Amino acid sequence: MLVTPRRTTSYLEFSTSFTNGLILETNTNDSLPLTPAQPENRIFRFPNVRPGGELYRIHRLLIEKHAAGLWAKAEAGGDELLRYKSVIENYGPRHTRIGYMELAEDGTSYQLTWRGACLVAWRGLWPTSIVRRLQQRHLMQSELDSLELRGVAALQKA
Repeated sequence: MLVTPRRTTSYLEFSTSFTNGLILETNTNDSLPLTPAQPENRIFRFPNVRPGGELYRIHRLLIEKHAAGLWAKAEAGGDELLRYKSVIENYGPRHTRIGYMELAEDGTSYQLTWRGACLVAWRGLWPTSIVRRLQQRHLMQSELDSLELRGVAALQKA
Protein backbone atom coordinates (compact mmCIF):
# COMPACT_ATOMS: atom_id res chain seq x y z
CA MET A 1 0.00 0.00 0.00
CA LEU A 2 1.21 3.49 -0.85
CA VAL A 3 0.07 6.50 1.15
CA THR A 4 0.65 10.02 -0.19
CA PRO A 5 -0.86 13.36 0.83
CA ARG A 6 -3.21 13.17 -2.16
CA ARG A 7 -4.39 9.58 -1.94
CA THR A 8 -3.96 6.07 -0.63
CA THR A 9 -3.48 3.37 -3.21
CA SER A 10 -2.19 -0.14 -3.51
CA TYR A 11 -0.21 -1.89 -6.18
CA LEU A 12 0.99 -5.34 -7.11
CA GLU A 13 4.72 -6.07 -7.34
CA PHE A 14 6.88 -9.00 -8.35
CA SER A 15 10.50 -8.84 -7.24
CA THR A 16 13.40 -11.16 -7.98
CA SER A 17 16.86 -10.88 -6.43
CA PHE A 18 19.90 -12.43 -8.03
CA THR A 19 23.14 -13.70 -6.55
CA ASN A 20 25.15 -10.91 -8.23
CA GLY A 21 23.14 -8.22 -6.35
CA LEU A 22 20.78 -7.30 -9.19
CA ILE A 23 17.12 -6.88 -8.23
CA LEU A 24 14.34 -6.77 -10.83
CA GLU A 25 10.99 -5.36 -9.73
CA THR A 26 7.88 -5.26 -11.88
CA ASN A 27 4.89 -3.45 -10.44
CA THR A 28 1.70 -1.52 -11.11
CA ASN A 29 2.75 1.53 -9.07
CA ASP A 30 2.23 4.80 -10.93
CA SER A 31 3.97 7.02 -8.34
CA LEU A 32 7.50 7.96 -9.29
CA PRO A 33 10.13 8.25 -6.54
CA LEU A 34 11.50 11.69 -5.72
CA THR A 35 15.02 10.41 -5.06
CA PRO A 36 17.37 8.47 -7.36
CA ALA A 37 16.94 4.73 -7.64
CA GLN A 38 19.64 2.33 -6.55
CA PRO A 39 21.76 1.31 -9.55
CA GLU A 40 21.44 -2.41 -8.73
CA ASN A 41 17.62 -2.16 -8.73
CA ARG A 42 15.82 -2.25 -12.07
CA ILE A 43 12.25 -1.13 -11.47
CA PHE A 44 9.61 -1.47 -14.17
CA ARG A 45 6.31 0.32 -13.58
CA PHE A 46 3.21 -0.67 -15.55
CA PRO A 47 0.24 1.02 -13.81
CA ASN A 48 -2.27 0.02 -16.48
CA VAL A 49 -1.47 -3.70 -16.47
CA ARG A 50 -3.98 -5.01 -13.96
CA PRO A 51 -4.24 -8.79 -14.10
CA GLY A 52 -1.70 -10.37 -11.74
CA GLY A 53 -1.01 -13.16 -14.20
CA GLU A 54 -0.18 -10.74 -16.98
CA LEU A 55 2.12 -8.69 -14.75
CA TYR A 56 3.89 -11.90 -13.71
CA ARG A 57 4.30 -12.92 -17.36
CA ILE A 58 5.87 -9.52 -18.11
CA HIS A 59 8.13 -9.94 -15.06
CA ARG A 60 9.33 -13.34 -16.33
CA LEU A 61 10.07 -11.87 -19.78
CA LEU A 62 12.00 -9.00 -18.18
CA ILE A 63 14.06 -11.54 -16.25
CA GLU A 64 14.84 -13.36 -19.50
CA LYS A 65 15.89 -10.07 -21.09
CA HIS A 66 17.85 -8.40 -18.27
CA ALA A 67 19.07 -11.33 -16.16
CA ALA A 68 19.52 -14.20 -18.58
CA GLY A 69 21.85 -16.79 -17.11
CA LEU A 70 21.82 -15.34 -13.59
CA TRP A 71 20.73 -17.38 -10.58
CA ALA A 72 17.74 -16.08 -8.65
CA LYS A 73 18.27 -15.90 -4.91
CA ALA A 74 15.47 -17.50 -2.90
CA GLU A 75 14.27 -15.95 0.31
CA ALA A 76 14.31 -18.40 3.17
CA GLY A 77 10.89 -19.57 4.32
CA GLY A 78 9.60 -17.45 7.17
CA ASP A 79 12.02 -14.61 6.31
CA GLU A 80 9.86 -12.93 3.68
CA LEU A 81 9.78 -9.65 5.61
CA LEU A 82 13.56 -9.41 5.95
CA ARG A 83 13.97 -7.81 2.50
CA TYR A 84 11.34 -5.21 3.30
CA LYS A 85 12.97 -4.55 6.68
CA SER A 86 16.42 -4.15 5.12
CA VAL A 87 15.05 -1.69 2.53
CA ILE A 88 13.53 0.44 5.31
CA GLU A 89 16.66 0.26 7.48
CA ASN A 90 18.92 1.16 4.53
CA TYR A 91 16.82 4.14 3.38
CA GLY A 92 18.48 6.81 5.57
CA PRO A 93 22.08 5.58 5.19
CA ARG A 94 21.69 5.20 1.40
CA HIS A 95 20.32 8.73 1.04
CA THR A 96 23.12 10.01 3.27
CA ARG A 97 25.70 8.44 0.93
CA ILE A 98 24.18 10.24 -2.09
CA GLY A 99 23.87 13.56 -0.24
CA TYR A 100 20.09 13.76 0.09
CA MET A 101 19.90 13.19 3.85
CA GLU A 102 21.95 13.54 6.99
CA LEU A 103 21.72 12.08 10.46
CA ALA A 104 19.58 14.36 12.64
CA GLU A 105 20.86 15.83 15.90
CA ASP A 106 19.01 13.17 17.91
CA GLY A 107 21.19 10.53 16.23
CA THR A 108 18.22 8.21 15.61
CA SER A 109 16.55 9.75 12.58
CA TYR A 110 17.45 11.36 9.26
CA GLN A 111 16.56 14.70 7.74
CA LEU A 112 16.87 16.11 4.25
CA THR A 113 19.92 18.20 3.44
CA TRP A 114 19.39 21.51 1.64
CA ARG A 115 20.58 19.80 -1.54
CA GLY A 116 18.20 16.88 -1.00
CA ALA A 117 15.26 19.16 -0.19
CA CYS A 118 15.81 21.23 -3.33
CA LEU A 119 16.18 18.19 -5.59
CA VAL A 120 13.15 16.42 -4.11
CA ALA A 121 11.04 19.58 -4.48
CA TRP A 122 12.26 20.14 -8.03
CA ARG A 123 11.38 16.56 -9.03
CA GLY A 124 7.92 16.80 -7.50
CA LEU A 125 6.79 20.19 -8.78
CA TRP A 126 5.05 21.07 -12.03
CA PRO A 127 6.19 20.95 -14.85
CA THR A 128 9.07 18.64 -13.89
CA SER A 129 6.70 16.04 -12.48
CA ILE A 130 4.73 15.92 -15.74
CA VAL A 131 7.88 15.62 -17.84
CA ARG A 132 9.17 12.82 -15.59
CA ARG A 133 5.84 10.97 -15.86
CA LEU A 134 5.83 11.28 -19.67
CA GLN A 135 9.43 10.05 -19.84
CA GLN A 136 8.59 7.09 -17.59
CA ARG A 137 5.56 6.14 -19.70
CA HIS A 138 7.62 6.30 -22.88
CA LEU A 139 10.41 4.24 -21.32
CA MET A 140 8.01 1.55 -20.09
CA GLN A 141 6.16 1.42 -23.40
CA SER A 142 9.50 0.99 -25.17
CA GLU A 143 10.36 -1.81 -22.75
CA LEU A 144 7.05 -3.56 -23.49
CA ASP A 145 7.57 -3.10 -27.21
CA SER A 146 11.01 -4.66 -26.90
CA LEU A 147 9.38 -7.69 -25.32
CA GLU A 148 6.99 -7.88 -28.29
CA LEU A 149 3.92 -7.86 -26.09
CA ARG A 150 1.86 -5.46 -28.19
CA GLY A 151 -0.99 -7.93 -28.60
CA VAL A 152 -1.65 -8.38 -24.87
CA ALA A 153 -4.95 -6.55 -24.44
CA ALA A 154 -3.25 -3.64 -26.22
CA LEU A 155 -1.48 -3.35 -22.85
CA GLN A 156 -4.09 -0.76 -22.05
CA LYS A 157 -1.72 1.98 -23.22
CA ALA A 158 0.81 1.25 -20.47
